Amino acid sequence: MALRIYPFTGSASVALRLGRSLALSVSGLAGSLLGNAVIFLLIASSVRPAEFGLFAKSYACVSLITLIVDFGYQQRILHELVEFQERFGGLPTRILHLKLVLAGLCLTIALPAIILLDLEPAIVVLVAIGLLTMSFGHVGGATLRATGRHGRDSTHLLIANIAGASFAAALAALEIASVVLFSCSFVIIGFIYLVLSGSTFISLMPLVREKFSAAALTDEFRKGLSFGSDAIVVRSYGVVDVLVLSIFASPTAIGIYQVGQKLMQMILPAAQVLTNVTLPLLSRRFRRAGPSDLTLGALIAVLGLASLIAYGVFTIGSNLVLTYFLDKDFETVRMLLPLFAMTVAMRIWAVAPSLWLIAAGVQKIRLIANAVSLAVFIGLLFFLVPSGGARGAALATAIAGVWSFISYAAGTRFFGCFRNPSIRKDSSSAIAAPDE
Repeated sequence: MALRIYPFTGSASVALRLGRSLALSVSGLAGSLLGNAVIFLLIASSVRPAEFGLFAKSYACVSLITLIVDFGYQQRILHELVEFQERFGGLPTRILHLKLVLAGLCLTIALPAIILLDLEPAIVVLVAIGLLTMSFGHVGGATLRATGRHGRDSTHLLIANIAGASFAAALAALEIASVVLFSCSFVIIGFIYLVLSGSTFISLMPLVREKFSAAALTDEFRKGLSFGSDAIVVRSYGVVDVLVLSIFASPTAIGIYQVGQKLMQMILPAAQVLTNVTLPLLSRRFRRAGPSDLTLGALIAVLGLASLIAYGVFTIGSNLVLTYFLDKDFETVRMLLPLFAMTVAMRIWAVAPSLWLIAAGVQKIRLIANAVSLAVFIGLLFFLVPSGGARGAALATAIAGVWSFISYAAGTRFFGCFRNPSIRKDSSSAIAAPDE
């Protein structure tokens, strides 16, 4: 079935569609929460902090390696689906070919990592399978979101994650304290999401078949490198801190820190919801009329308010979880909460200038800002963790959140030096799906 093309309509219609899309994406957010943070908390409630810390280290290492396979397609498809359609008539299979090659590279890296970092092989294998299948599923999911079908992707996420979380909850209810069995939850989520998103995507958009060719892979790699590099840099937050902490701290300290981090990550996906819904809209508007400083100011104001709300919600919610859900062994997490709350607020506020940069077609500026921010973050970790342990890592995370907002905001002022010539002041139509 061909996608329908809709011209840009009035502001009232856009506002209505945006509000509806945001509401639909919230259900997907709820599913994502079940799929990661809640499962982590179920594991934490079932095992000792030291065992949870060992699991967290293995998961963090696999997450960092599998970022290579994602290669930024979740954002790239949101921003460039129109270009893919104009050039290929649909989504080309070179995307899947490149991801397969990167998956092979990922597995090659994982083997020595198991030995060098003293990871649990069974956990590494199961988590890798889960994250890789999710990565391939996100190609279809990003396409659905880019065409306005947020409800369908949210439904897929919700079904997959309810299944995985239910499995983890059953293990917890049966008092089965096996982190290997809990890791099977991620395999369940990945496979179900891949099947659902893949089958729906194929029914909506042509998958243009190509021969497996080195020239096509090289071209695709080159065109997606800025998005892929940026995604690796951005999503390294929440992973490198655990790995650095594992160098200087005990497994128990890692477990304490990871609980606080996962509580934080229960609300941070709100930033992804805002990106999923707003980025395609902004990209089409900027392609039609050019970037606007007024839009940037509005984004900063609205998301500034959202960040304050997130700060309060996180503080209240995380204290309730610690009080009524986790054992007293994790009570020391409470002293880290103010730092994580600051991180949540700054990360959500930073979405404003970040979205503007991507929609304006200056991904290179965002990549530079993120690379510098990650370097600062790693430097802070090695400075603060040896003496501060988990608290030092939390403090580094909070400072990095502030730095990220400043870097993005500064990047918008250098926009003219990097402006992408593909941004035109024309009357290009926008691809959009009917309201669901």
